[in-house]
Amino acid sequence: MEDIRPTSDDAVDVVLSEERLVAGTQVVERARVRVSKRVVVEERTVTVQVRREELVVEEVPSAPDAVAAGRPATPGPVLELVLAEEEVEVVTRVVPRERVRVYVDTVESAQTVSTTLAHEEVDLDAERGPRR
Repeated sequence: MEDIRPTSDDAVDVVLSEERLVAGTQVVERARVRVSKRVVVEERTVTVQVRREELVVEEVPSAPDAVAAGRPATPGPVLELVLAEEEVEVVTRVVPRERVRVYVDTVESAQTVSTTLAHEEVDLDAERGPRR
């Protein structure tokens, strides 16, 4: 829109306007991310050495003089033994394995934008009359 203002001495001022390109940025949501953890179960097989006690009866020949005397064997005291064995015991413990850090990093880049701008110019159509 032209702004024309008459001035003294029959002069006219015309204000010319133009468009200016003003580029800026606006923050918009790009994506949403959910961070969670899950438990993965896997089968493990290990070999464990176990021990057990076994009863061993060893026959020892008697002394030659006891056999020669012909004495009957007398029952001795009863011997009671406890045999032991190891059993496999499975225990699981939760221990820290790894620490993962999640953060947001800002990456800057330059983008070129272009647009068409308009401006006003003055056109002068003059009709000349006779000079006085």
